[in-house]
Amino acid sequence: MNSAFGDIRTLPASETAKKQMKQIVAKDIFDEQRDLWKLGAALGIALGKVHEHGKRETFQNVNSLDPDGIFRAIMFGLYPDASPKERAKKLVDHAEWGIREIFRREQNGTLDFSKLCEYGLSPKVTKAEAVRKLGENAKHQTKVHNLSNDIFNLLGDCNNISVSRGKKDIFKLTSKMLKRIADVGTPVKTKDDFGNLVDALYEIVYEGSGRLERIPESFKKEDFIGFVIKFIRADLRHDLEHGKEKEIRRKKKQLAEIYLKFVGKTSLSSLNEKDYAKFHVDFLTELKSFLLDLKQYCEKPDI
Repeated sequence: MNSAFGDIRTLPASETAKKQMKQIVAKDIFDEQRDLWKLGAALGIALGKVHEHGKRETFQNVNSLDPDGIFRAIMFGLYPDASPKERAKKLVDHAEWGIREIFRREQNGTLDFSKLCEYGLSPKVTKAEAVRKLGENAKHQTKVHNLSNDIFNLLGDCNNISVSRGKKDIFKLTSKMLKRIADVGTPVKTKDDFGNLVDALYEIVYEGSGRLERIPESFKKEDFIGFVIKFIRADLRHDLEHGKEKEIRRKKKQLAEIYLKFVGKTSLSSLNEKDYAKFHVDFLTELKSFLLDLKQYCEKPDI
């Protein structure tokens, strides 16, 4: 992902950031300023925070600050339409905020690497662990963000192709549904987050397609993602114990197979934060795959 920053070779830092990094390194909290810069950048990205003000001058080489290209990949994923210069500036904006936050906490005695963000860091987390964990979560955010964007672009593509063939929109996206875009692209960490995601997909995909009426029958196999969304929402929002015993067992068996497929467990109650994160990505990946197939179906000349 070397093209993420184009021909930019060095990244700048403000005088304030340089002064704060120098003070913290002098206290032996970090070995080098670039280590502090990396943690600041990862923290700013993970929490979506930036500091955009102040004059900046040359700090260090890009390869020294990002030897593995992780930040470049994340910036490219988060800002695919930005220019290389704009992406580099955004990374510096994140780092500037993170450095200030670390300095603030060090000054008031609250600098605890296990509490820099709410991402399940272990109680005795090291600085390296904090950087790694924050980097992992930033990469996860990027993946979710990109999948969400792809999905909504594909929804639009399918509708446009359908209308161009003299047919109706496949997905009727109301203003209420469009407000749920944020729920699709927000990382899932809890059962409530997962519920918001499933509700959003239910409204957009299931209800948006007329309860799947406008989806071609050839897609509606047993493991169809539209059915999966419907079944999971029923598990979240309805009491499955109503009805005949045989029907209850059938529903529970269907759900157990769905959860087993996505996270290797058989019930919603057994999922943890890591499971929800995996479920989110795999869920969106499968939805994207369906929409790609649907787009190809719509493009066929005889359809």
